[in-house]
Order: sequence, then C-alpha cells, then structure tokens
Amino acid sequence: MLKQIKRVLSLILAMLLLILSLSSCINSSSSPAVSDDIAEESTTTNMTETSTELVTETTEESSTESTTEEKITEKPTEKPTIKPIEVNDLYSLVTATGYKHNAVAIQVATIVDGNVHATAEYGWAVKNERALTYDTKIRIASLSKTAVCLVVFRLIEEGLIELDKDISEYLGVEVKNPSYPDDPITMRHLLTHTSGLVTAGYTHSLAQLQAHLQKPSAYTNNKPGKVHVYNNFGYGIVGTICELITGKSLTTLTNEYFFIPMGIRAAYVPELLEPNEIAALYNETHTLRRSVQSQRNQLKYTESAGAGMKLYAGGLTISAVDFAKIITLFMNDGVYDGVRYLSTESIELMQEVQLMRPSRVVGQGMPVLQRKNFYGGRTLNYHTGSAYGVYSLYAYDRSTKTGVVVITTGIKEQKDNYNIYAGCGDIARGVFVNNYVE
Repeated sequence: MLKQIKRVLSLILAMLLLILSLSSCINSSSSPAVSDDIAEESTTTNMTETSTELVTETTEESSTESTTEEKITEKPTEKPTIKPIEVNDLYSLVTATGYKHNAVAIQVATIVDGNVHATAEYGWAVKNERALTYDTKIRIASLSKTAVCLVVFRLIEEGLIELDKDISEYLGVEVKNPSYPDDPITMRHLLTHTSGLVTAGYTHSLAQLQAHLQKPSAYTNNKPGKVHVYNNFGYGIVGTICELITGKSLTTLTNEYFFIPMGIRAAYVPELLEPNEIAALYNETHTLRRSVQSQRNQLKYTESAGAGMKLYAGGLTISAVDFAKIITLFMNDGVYDGVRYLSTESIELMQEVQLMRPSRVVGQGMPVLQRKNFYGGRTLNYHTGSAYGVYSLYAYDRSTKTGVVVITTGIKEQKDNYNIYAGCGDIARGVFVNNYVE
C-alpha cells in the first residue's frame, strides 16, 4: 500500500513539472515588446537625420543594434558594471600625465551616472607663484562654443530664434553670399560651421560687423550648408545675434539662464573675475602667453551688442568642475540637480549629427561632435579646444552617463591617434578605458 502511494505522488510531481515547463515556453515566445521598441527607435533615427549619406549609415547601424538586442532578449546577460575612477587613482593619472608632458597645469573633472564625480589638478595657476586648485578658472578655448549654443537653444525655446531663418532678419543688414544670392545663411549654418563666411578677424561693434557682412570679401565660394569649414568668427556672430534680439549681453544671458542657478562662477570677460581666481596661460616651453592681468585687461565689460564677440568662440574662463556641470545637461535630458534648463528636444538636437566633417570620421552637431570607436571602442560625444597654450577636451558616453573634462596649459602641441591633443587624450583614455569595466 505504501509503495502504491509513493508511485502516485511521483506521477503527480512529474506532471506538475511538465505543466510548469510548457507554461514557461509559451510565455517566453509570446512577448514582442522589445522588438517593437527597437523598430520604433530605428524609424525615429532615420527620420531625424539631415544628410542622405547619414541616413544610409544610420539605417545600417540601427539594423545591427536591433539584432544584438534580440539576442540579448533570448539569452539575458548581466549588464556591465561601471567602475568609476577613484579620487586617488585620478590624481595618480593626472600627476603621471603632468610629468609625461611636462605640463604647467592640468585640471580634470569626471562625471559618473550623470553627476559630477571627482576632480584632480596638477601644477600651477601662476608658475612658481600660485598653485592650481580644483576651482581655478582657465580660459577653455573652443569648448566655449558649447556654452554659447546652450543660450541659443534657450532662445529657440522662447520663440526668439529659429534655426533655419535668414540671419539677415536678426542682424539688420542683408547677409548674402554673392555667389549664392538665393541661399539664406541661417543659425544652423553658423552652429555647424557651414555658413560659407570667411574666417575673419573679429570686429568690435555691431556697426563694424554689419559693415563687414556687406562686403563681397566676407564670403567664400562655398554654398551655405554644403561645406564644413571651422569658423570661430561665425560663433562671434551667433553671440551677437543673441544679444541683439534680447538687448542683453551674452554674459548676462548665460549667467541668468545657466551659470547663476547652477552654481557656476565663470565669465567670457575675465575682468568680471578676481585676479586670484584666474590661471595664467603658458605654451610648451613654459613661456607666458597670457598673464592674469592681460586677460583681465583684454576687454571691458559692456552690454553693447557685438562688443564682446571675439570672446564667444573661445574665451570662456571657467573651471573643469563647473564646466562638467554643463556637460551633465547632455546626459540628463536638460536637467541639472533636479531643475530643468532645456527641453529634451533641444538637448537631442544639439547632439544630433547634422553632417560628417571632411575626415568622414567625425559627425558635426551644434556644436557637439560625435565619433564612433573612440577610446575603449565607445561612441563618444566631445569637443576640443586650443588657444594661447591651452589644450582642452570634454568627452562623454551617453549610454553610460560617464564623462570627463580636461584643461591643460604648457604641454606640447601633439595629437594622439584620435586627433585629440595628447595630454587630454591620455586622461580621457585613462578614464574611459582603464578605469571602467567594458
């Protein structure tokens, strides 16, 4: 009798296991949610690209990503763990880089999970006189363009600027390339370096700028929107347009919209900063290129439109840690510390590749650049800068919300395999490759 009971129980248990197994198979084969999301994402990407050539490239990439996602759905794998570089390791990396490149100064801030994570610095703010600190303000060269663009998109959201409107309507004079009189020059062209304007010396007032833009010599033979030629002068015009339509200087606009509420102390006009906040600038032989006082004397602060345009393409003086706060906006859909500063749509558009630069490797955004197979095989958004002995870089990985800001003075003008200034590249490589689990 006991043996019969055991047999019955064993039979019931086997049947239960069979039912559970069949139920699991049915559930796993009937869930299409992931595939639907991927298909929608691919369609969206293709619709938003502006270049026919880019559409083809993006379509192929989306197809590859879709296949990968489906495989992951069938065989779940554990998501890689991001291991942020620790403060001591960051200091070791920065110090080693400083010695390697014989730098006067290196200042670094890292971003982890979309938040400023750690800082490190090496060397002198003023050589042999004042040590560099994490909060010393350094002229960051062309990284400045990103801050200018933030203001532009804030004004777009307020309905004061249109990306594809003829800038003649903002500047009060006709801005036309004589070779292409029917093709307007737009804000989008200025932000992507495709305006067809000559890279000129800077003007110092609105009247001078207006007079310059009416000369045929102000234009190249390039059709607006078709040829990429890096143009600092164009960003001076961008800042001037912001000033004209608001009646406020770019300094005031940036402070009101971003810097003051985000707890950032910085200035396009160094006169607005205290002398002991500013770093002197040195070249590779450690020759002084710009003293603190010469930077503060460079330009007197004014609210007059166009007066400060020569500083907008590269004159922002700020610390790495404060600039890192700005970069977190791109990882967090326009939000910093729980406060929204730009819409998700604006943040996406600033980073969207508008065209491929002549190298065919780098995608040009407004003004954020993008490159695939960067340090550690990552796709990174970034920008570099160089002026008066400064070499600078910001780079970030949107997929992991990690990033770095590097500002250097007194190192050699040499570049790595990715065309990044070598001192900055060594830091970026250390952050993205050596200190994160791939």
